[in-house]
Amino acid sequence: MHKNNGNTAKGNMTWQEYQTAVSTLYDKMDLMGRLSYNVRRTDKITGQKRQIDVWWEINIGGHVINILIDAKFNKTVIDVNEIDSVASLAESVNANKAIIVTNNGYTDPALKKAAFLGMDVKILTTEEALNLTVPNKWMMCYDCNDECVVLDLDGVLFLENAGLFFNWYAGRCRRCKCLYLFCPQCGTRVILDDDTSFDCGCKHTWKIEPTNLQIKFHQSKSYIKIDEFPKAPTAFLLWLEGHSSNSPNLLDKWVLIRSDQNNDYLFRLDQNYNLLKIPILSSF
Repeated sequence: MHKNNGNTAKGNMTWQEYQTAVSTLYDKMDLMGRLSYNVRRTDKITGQKRQIDVWWEINIGGHVINILIDAKFNKTVIDVNEIDSVASLAESVNANKAIIVTNNGYTDPALKKAAFLGMDVKILTTEEALNLTVPNKWMMCYDCNDECVVLDLDGVLFLENAGLFFNWYAGRCRRCKCLYLFCPQCGTRVILDDDTSFDCGCKHTWKIEPTNLQIKFHQSKSYIKIDEFPKAPTAFLLWLEGHSSNSPNLLDKWVLIRSDQNNDYLFRLDQNYNLLKIPILSSF
C-alpha cells in the first residue's frame, strides 16, 4: 500500500477547495493546451452529462488529445474500484488519457491496474494542496518544464529589533533537484546553486551550505540556517500575505516563530484580531 508521508488529515479544507488546488496544480499547463474546470461532458453511451473536475485539451500536429483529471479528496487510500470507475468515466466521455490526483495514496492493486491502463496517479497531500492556494508558493520547474515545484522550504523569521516578520519560500524540484528561492520582500526569484551565494534585492545574502538554506541579513556578519526553523502553518503565511479571510483560522491558536536572535516566541491573534507575543519560556 502506497500512502503519502505528509499530513493526511483534512483539517479545514473542503473537497471543493481540494479540487481548486488540483486545478491550480495544472493551471500553468494551459500554455500547452486548453484547460477547463468543473465541466460537463456528454456520455457517448447514455447521452447524459458527466461532471469532470479538470478537462485538458492538447492539439498535437492537428490532432486533439483529451485528458481527464480527477481529484479524489479521500479519508482512505484509492483502491482498484476507484481506478475502474475513473477509467470507465474517461472512456464514456472520449478521454484519451486519465489522471487521478489524491491526498492519501493508492493500494498496490490500484497502482498495478492504473499502470496497465496507462493512467497516471499522483499524490497531492492536504498540506501541499493548501500550499498551492498560497500566492507564490509553487511554480513549474524551468529545467524540467513538466514538474511542479512546491516551495515547501518556506519559513517565517521574527526580526526582534524591527518588530517585523520576514518570510521566504524555497523548494527543490523532485526531478532535477534545482533549488528555487523566492524573497517576497523584494520579489526576487532565483535558482540557487549549491555552494554558491546570491544577493537578493533586499541586499540579503542567500546560500546553500552544505545542504542547508542560509541567509545573512544586510549589514549582518553571520549566516542563519533558516530551513531548520520551526514551520509556520499555512494560515499564518496567508495572513502575512494580507489574506484576512484566513484570520479566523488563527484566532486563539499559538504559532511558534523563531527570531533572528535565535529566540523562540509564541504569537496568536485574539478575538479582536490583535497580535499577541510572548517568549517561549513564559507561562500562558
